[in-house]
Amino acid sequence: MEGVTDRKAHFMCVVALAISDEMVITAFGRCDGVILHKPIGEGGFGYDPVFFDIETGKSFAQLTDNEKNTHSHRARALISLKQKLEEQGLIGHK
Repeated sequence: MEGVTDRKAHFMCVVALAISDEMVITAFGRCDGVILHKPIGEGGFGYDPVFFDIETGKSFAQLTDNEKNTHSHRARALISLKQKLEEQGLIGHK
């Protein structure tokens, strides 16, 4: 990405749960950010050190496990899926 000035990026996760042949529930999660010029942070894997999450103000590699489990694109997809299951009455609210 040397020389690239627009470094906007996002992670996206889509999940699908087949309840039956007729009922499939899908949900997605997204995190917007930018690609850093150099890695920051010690945690995570893959692109985590070079992805700066706008909402948290940290690279994904700087997030604690708890932060990542609430802010990541994967977490957001699963939270959305849980909400849809609750709305359908397929699981209870907690």
